[in-house]
Amino acid sequence: MIKTRAASVYCLICCLFFILPSIGFSDQPLVAVTEIWPPFRINSPEAEDGITGVDIDILKGLEKHLKQKIVVHRHPFARALAMIRAGEADLISGVAFTSKRSEFISYVPTAYFLVTPVFYTQKDRGHLVRNYDDLYRFKIGYSLHSAYFEPFNSDARLQKIGVSTEEQLIKMVALGRIDIIIGTNPNLAWDIKKHGFKDKIEQIHYIPPKATPIYMGLAKKDNLVVLQGKIDDYLKKMVSSGELEQISKKYQ
Repeated sequence: MIKTRAASVYCLICCLFFILPSIGFSDQPLVAVTEIWPPFRINSPEAEDGITGVDIDILKGLEKHLKQKIVVHRHPFARALAMIRAGEADLISGVAFTSKRSEFISYVPTAYFLVTPVFYTQKDRGHLVRNYDDLYRFKIGYSLHSAYFEPFNSDARLQKIGVSTEEQLIKMVALGRIDIIIGTNPNLAWDIKKHGFKDKIEQIHYIPPKATPIYMGLAKKDNLVVLQGKIDDYLKKMVSSGELEQISKKYQ
């Protein structure tokens, strides 16, 4: 009987040894994929992963909370999404919810920031767009693979021109090559100031009545199931303690 019990305990320990890594306890680093998107992710060659910003500070705190190394890899946003879909990466930050993305992303429930959609045009032309319907008269530049608000995202009647980066959008509208651009604040305001176009373009009068929550997301892999809850607990703690607000103020 004693030998039987000992054998059972041994079998149980062996099973746990193999099961635990599959539910999130692993010595392997988590791979986070992201792209430059100030002030959330700011290009900084001297930083450990070449990036600083709100998201990076959150990931560093999360690394301590999980007691698991997080390695940040920079990729164009479309590539980052593709890597999450394929299971080639574990974690992505600063991603808005869409039903299509939810097919391959396990969203952490707690949104850690709200970004607001905003339109800009050339200086002294902001008054030309006072409501949504006025947008139909103009060519509107937007960043490919970004989600802004409905009905804009799915409105096929709008004259929309997609480009790769917000930096391209800002230069295009400043030089009059496009009528209007859409982006999100605080990101777009940061980039406009950084590239020296603050005196050449202005926000249009129409302000969409919509704020978009942004989330952390995980690849849909069995070994990440437990991490979703752990990350959510950490983000809730950051929000309630005011720590997240303090981090945000560092980059304003």
